[in-house]
Order: sequence, then structure tokens, then C-alpha cells
Amino acid sequence: MKNYKKILAGVLATSMVLGNSAVVFADEGGQAKGSGKVEGQVKTEVFSVVLPTESDYAGAFDYIIDPMQLIANDAGNNGNKYDKSKYKFEPTDTVFFYNGVQQDAGDSNKEKLTYTGTSNKLAVENKSSKPVDVTISLKASEVEGITFNSDSTFASDTNTSLYLGIVGSGYKVEESGGVAQTPTAETITSSLPANTEKISTNGTAQVKVQLPELKLTSTAAAGGSDIAFVTQWNPIRNAYEYVASAKDKATIGYEFQVEGKCNTNAGVDWLDVLAAGETPELEIMWSIEDPTGAQVEIDQTNKEITVSDLTPEQGFVSLTLSDGKDTYDVGGATDSTWDTSGFIDGAGTCVITYADWWNDWMANKLMTLTLTLTDGSTRTETFIGTP
Repeated sequence: MKNYKKILAGVLATSMVLGNSAVVFADEGGQAKGSGKVEGQVKTEVFSVVLPTESDYAGAFDYIIDPMQLIANDAGNNGNKYDKSKYKFEPTDTVFFYNGVQQDAGDSNKEKLTYTGTSNKLAVENKSSKPVDVTISLKASEVEGITFNSDSTFASDTNTSLYLGIVGSGYKVEESGGVAQTPTAETITSSLPANTEKISTNGTAQVKVQLPELKLTSTAAAGGSDIAFVTQWNPIRNAYEYVASAKDKATIGYEFQVEGKCNTNAGVDWLDVLAAGETPELEIMWSIEDPTGAQVEIDQTNKEITVSDLTPEQGFVSLTLSDGKDTYDVGGATDSTWDTSGFIDGAGTCVITYADWWNDWMANKLMTLTLTLTDGSTRTETFIGTP
């Protein structure tokens, strides 16, 4: 009996061991599957330009002409029309733009409605990852009796003439670590020199500049290494986009304003012109060219228009030329030659050579060339036609 119990205990112990071993070797193989997805894509280009708003330019280019210098000679400045305690006019000016309420240093810094021969400044700012071309244009309408002179001194001019010019200069404002620094209006002499484009005899002037790309450097306090642009999720577009880094911001811009003068040479008789009460209407336009995607460019010397970087997504729809009065469909022109050898499989470049009479039509006019694309966007170039 004792031997039986010993044998039974041995059998039970063996069963317990075998039972535990069965758990360890329960499954010796298997198989699983997983699916992948693309997180997204992002174009590593940023096109961001800040343009003047209506609150900046409303009334900025309204002006008064005073070739007889009535204001400077105190006529009407005795408290009836332009009370000296409320108004300040620069005494040597003959064209006046309103510059807002400013302090008069000559009258105990009293705030006055201030008028000078130069309009307030407007600014275009580039915050893009590529250089951006900017065009500022001035067009003055014709008025009987008033001629335009590009010489602000009116040397040997005996006509009732008006001088106008676009005055521009580049500047750069730095921000470090997201904290705005004091703007220094640093002139970028290498690419954005201060310049003045003077009005032509037909009443047009134009400035063309290229704003350099935005280059940002973050400080150690803001996060260390150089960071120009970063990717960011846009929940509205449901996609990633490339944006300027919030850690470090800067602005590269171009300021412009209009200046004017009247001819006050001895013997110039303004009475009839002033009695008519008409002055040229000014049209000031500013435009920028998107450096990304399809482009359009005109070469008046070789009479060529080049449409480049077309793609199936940004295909050609139309191309027009306008002088502000008439619009011409370049795409439908029968007197132009189209070279499409560089346009393959819905992408590439087209070159249009136009007829001689186009130059005659465009001569000395402020023209706008507009390319319309299949994605609904447009590309424009504003220029003054060469004779």
C-alpha cells in the first residue's frame, strides 16, 4: 500500500510537470498583416506678399495745385480758409498732398493738418521663400492746357507744366525670436536702391524692382538652429503647408510715394488753366508677380511674349493685352506666330511673336498683359510700351 502511494504521487507529480509544459509549447508560429498610408505632401515654397490696404491708400494721392502760390503768399491763410493754427503747408511747394495730422515743430509742436509736395508712403512687403517682382505704375490723365515735364526744375520751360514722380526705396525690418525690433528702414543698396522714376511727356511713370527672398535665422533663445520655414497642418485645407517659422520673422519691403511740382517760371500764365478748374486724374497701380507656377513675360525689343512653366494643372486659357481702354485677345491673333516646340504633353513653354503694329499701338501707353490659367489663377505684367 505504501508503495502504491509512492507510485501514485510520482504519477501526479509527472502530470503536473507535463501540464505546465503544454502551456509553454502551445503555439510555435503565426502570421499578421498591416496596411500603410501616406501622411501627406507639401510644396516647399512659400508665396506671401503684403500689399497696401484701402485704409492705407484712401485719399493718399488726392492733391491740390497752387502754381500761383496763393497759400504761400498768405492769401486765404488769414483764418478764413486755411487757419494757420489748424493747417500747415510747406511754403515752397506748389503741389500739395495731405499727410494727415502731424506736429508742427515751428509752432510748439502743435498738431495740424499737414500738406506737402510728397504723398504718404505705401509699402509692399515680401515674406516669400523666393524673390518677388514688384511693379509700381503712375498714369496721369490728359487735361487741356497742362503738359507733363520730367524735369522738376522746369529749366527753360514756358508752358503750364506739371512734374510728377514715383519715389521709392527698399528697407528691411528684422524680428528676433518672435519679438519685433525697432524698424530701422535699412536701405538694401545691393538690390533695392532709392530711386525716382519721373513722369514722361505722355503722363506715365513706372518702377520695377525685385524684392529678395525672405531669409530668417532663429536665435538660440528661440530654438537654436536656423529655421526659415516649417511645415504646418492646415485644418481648413486638410493638408500640410509650408509656412514662415513663427520663431523668427523678418520683412523685406519697398516703400513708394508720389511727388509733384508746378512750373512757376516767370512769364508762365496759369490763369486760363486754373479758371477751367481741371487737373489730371492720377492712377497709381502696384502689382506683384507670383514666382511659383506658370509665368508670362514680354520682350518688346524682340516683339515676343513668352508663356512658360505651363502644366496640365495650370494650362493655358487666354492671353490678353489692355491699354486701359481697349483689350486685345493675343490668343486669337491671326497676325502672330506661335512657337509651341517647347510645349510637350500639356506642359512647357510657348513663345508668341507679334506683328510690328502692336508696338505702334502700345507705344508710350501703360499696358497690362494678362495670362489666365485653367486653375482659375492669373499672371500679369504691367509695362509702358516702347515707341
